[in-house]
This record gives sequence, structure tokens and C-alpha cells, in this order.
Amino acid sequence: RTLCGRITVHDIVLLKCTVSNVLRFRLRASRICVLGIFGLGSEVCKNLVLAGIKSLCVVDHRIVDANSVGAQFLVRGEDAGKNIAEAAAAKLQILNPNVQIETETSDPEQLCDDFFRKFDVVAVLGLAAKSSFLRRVNEICRAADVKFCCGEVFGFHGYFFTDLGNCYTFVREESKGKANVSIDVASENTAPENAAAEPSAKRSKGTEDGDES
Repeated sequence: RTLCGRITVHDIVLLKCTVSNVLRFRLRASRICVLGIFGLGSEVCKNLVLAGIKSLCVVDHRIVDANSVGAQFLVRGEDAGKNIAEAAAAKLQILNPNVQIETETSDPEQLCDDFFRKFDVVAVLGLAAKSSFLRRVNEICRAADVKFCCGEVFGFHGYFFTDLGNCYTFVREESKGKANVSIDVASENTAPENAAAEPSAKRSKGTEDGDES
């Protein structure tokens, strides 16, 4: 069967396989830094390691105590008194020995700018960081074309922020029967202070209603 009289279902399957292989290659080449290895950070680190990224740097200067043991699964009671990043790294390495795992036990706020520039993605998660620190790291990452995100959970509530840089593409999935929308976003390097950014968006048509994918 053909779609639009030109593209076959087989062509679409091959295209999806090609895209999947490209994404898998990029994932396995990714160098990611996670600051904060508490409840949210431990879950993210576990998923990243199981996904098979190239390297993970875990940053946390805190010590394992009763609160940290109860908030995550990467440290245990016998780890009490140890640095939380080092204790968690040992458990993460068991999950996937092929991932290079590093630790940094310094206070994140004392880290120099160059530290953040060497990664592909920097995530500040569950660190209870000051907004000034989050802005500083975000600005460093944006200037160095490093993806940045931060988040925190508070019981049943939480927040998440991501800055993917000046140019990126994402796909918005529509409900069944409607075409998916691919959106290219390109924004200026700088924006007026206290002004909302208005990135340009270019939309391209996806598969037609009723087409196989």
C-alpha cells in the first residue's frame, strides 16, 4: 500500500528504524551531569544509567542520613556517614557497568564555570538550590550550548524547567486520527530582561488521517 501515492508503509518503517538508530547513538554518546541525588535525582540517575548513556557525573556534597535513606533507593542504612553521591554511585555502577560514573563531592555552588561546560546536559534536581544558583548554571549552560533542566518535588507537588538552547525540534503528539505536529524552535541568543520569550515556530504536516505509521 502507498501513502499519498508515493511513500510506502515499508519506507516509513525504514525511516523510523533510521531515526531510532540515530537517537540511540546520540544517547550512548551523551555526557550528563546530575546535581542532587535525593528522591527525584536518584530516579533520574537510575533511568539514565539503564538507558545506557556514555557517562554520568553525580554531584552532591551532603552526607547520608535517615532522611536521605527514606527518600530514595540508592543508599541504605549502612551507608550512613558516607557522602551521598559516592554511596549512590556504587549502586548505579552495578545497574550498568558499561556507563562511566563519576562523582563530585564539593558544594555545587562552589563549582567553577568550566565544570558545567564539559557536559551535554546538566540537571539540578532536588538540591533545594537558590534561584540565583539555578540562574547562574542556566546562563553558563546556554552560553556553552549545554542543555539545562532543573526540578524539585514537594510531596504531591513539584516543578520542572528545561532550557534546550536557542534551536531545537520537538514533536507534539495529537489525538488519534489527527496529524502529529513537528515544531522547529529558533530563538534569539538574548531577550529583553523581564520580557517573555517569543520563539518562532515552524510546523510541518505529519501523516494524514487514516494513514498507517
